[in-house]
Amino acid sequence: MNTFSCRFEFTHDYTLFVVTASKHNLVINTSELYHVRIDDRTYPLPDIHVEFMCEADLETVRNIMRTVADLHVGIQSLRQVPLKDNSLERDYVS
Repeated sequence: MNTFSCRFEFTHDYTLFVVTASKHNLVINTSELYHVRIDDRTYPLPDIHVEFMCEADLETVRNIMRTVADLHVGIQSLRQVPLKDNSLERDYVS
């Protein structure tokens, strides 16, 4: 089982990814998901940070993400590391 982490613009984007992965016979096990807050007094931003596990390699996960429209933030911030070790900065070459 491999551990991945990334950022999505919206919770719905992550849901689309999980559903699409399932259609490709890949089970995604979410271990951590949280909404980004500026501080305790503000509403959460739409961005979410996610750590998940699955049996695929990094390129397979990226290729599945590429089949879903508008998941560029997830693709560009995807790393095969735990969330605590991911800067979540976007790699515009991915």
